[in-house]
Amino acid sequence: MFFNFLPFIVGRNIIENTLISHREIFGFSIFDVKYFFPVYLSDLFLLLIYQSYFSEKFFSKKSIKLKKNKTIENKYKIPLISLVLFFCLVLIRSLSHEFSYLLFFGSLIIFKYILIFALVLAIELPESKKTLGQLIASSLFFHSVIIYIEQLKGGNIGKFIENSLPGLEMGTLSAESTDLLRADGTFNEPNITAIYLLINVVVLSNIATKLQNKKLRYFYYFVVLMALLAIIFTGSRSLYALSLIYLIFYFFKNQKLLKKIFNKLWKNNLLKTVIISSIILIMPYFLSRMDTLKNVFTETGSLTYRTELNKTVLSMSFKELLGYGIDLTPYYLAKNFKTVDSLPVIFDQAPAHNIFVQILAETGIFAFIFFIIFIYYSLKVAFQSKNNYFTLAALFYLLAAQFHPVFTNHYQLTGFFFLYLGMGIYEKKV
Repeated sequence: MFFNFLPFIVGRNIIENTLISHREIFGFSIFDVKYFFPVYLSDLFLLLIYQSYFSEKFFSKKSIKLKKNKTIENKYKIPLISLVLFFCLVLIRSLSHEFSYLLFFGSLIIFKYILIFALVLAIELPESKKTLGQLIASSLFFHSVIIYIEQLKGGNIGKFIENSLPGLEMGTLSAESTDLLRADGTFNEPNITAIYLLINVVVLSNIATKLQNKKLRYFYYFVVLMALLAIIFTGSRSLYALSLIYLIFYFFKNQKLLKKIFNKLWKNNLLKTVIISSIILIMPYFLSRMDTLKNVFTETGSLTYRTELNKTVLSMSFKELLGYGIDLTPYYLAKNFKTVDSLPVIFDQAPAHNIFVQILAETGIFAFIFFIIFIYYSLKVAFQSKNNYFTLAALFYLLAAQFHPVFTNHYQLTGFFFLYLGMGIYEKKV
């Protein structure tokens, strides 16, 4: 788990095939259509965890941290079986595809999701959870500091820990306000950074409310504040809305504790200082970003872009019931449609900006049904727990994924979705 919380998350592509050059795309395009298969350092340690698990299960008489004789309970069976069947259908589809070699590796990402989701079956989590808050806090602190540095510098810091797209090495600018820098952090896309920050804010803020150590609780709240301010500098307006929704929910759920903390801090003038400093820090950027909302609904605005892209990909999915293949939507869009600046099509070759439309189009209707079953039963079981903050984090990922393409094309983020879903079901037990 530690290596899933490394402060910088940069993978390396062991497969990088150009499917269509941008010069061959009908219409304006900056990027080639490529197929990537990345490997992360966390993949190695994920395999080592399971190697240790199976070694102890079959060859060791005593098990300290691994669940040697753990049976799969009924609450895990339906989600886990659904996810395995989803993987099997994706794998079978890859065997008969024109890009079978690439899709075979793409399907391995789904397999890694299964391993991450099932970690709670292999590891005794009570001991691991003691350090979880510290891991999340250190990661959020690091990412927030990187974002602040990028804003002060006016661009990416240009170090290896950053993972930028070709042509965007200096940073990502707002499409509707080209003089406004959107911080990427260590990810290659500001929206992905914002989602990562929010889902871990959800977990850390709830861990903080249960701490008896007041100093550590205040420190966690300070990190949460840093992360929320960092979300502002990503310029992701959908994450602004989701962050506000979560803060309202969190306040009403813990208003007694929060009012007590606010009153104490206010008397010491600390809260006043924090509020004033935060306003001075974020308001100019926030107001500039929100001023672009009037452009969202125009013919070339971001909401129109997403709507038209999703509608087109959805219509494509009805023509290929077995799916176009994991991460191959951009290829078929580039092959069959004019791209941006070639009216009447205003979108480019990108995955659908909606996780359900993306999965339906790329994996097919039958695999999609199993994925829906997996999501439904996982959330249903996990939300029965009193301590359901892991599930809440997974839910906010799912809400954010209605506006951004984040499934297999951002494995380093989606891995947390499956991790937190699995841990949420575990919380139901305890």
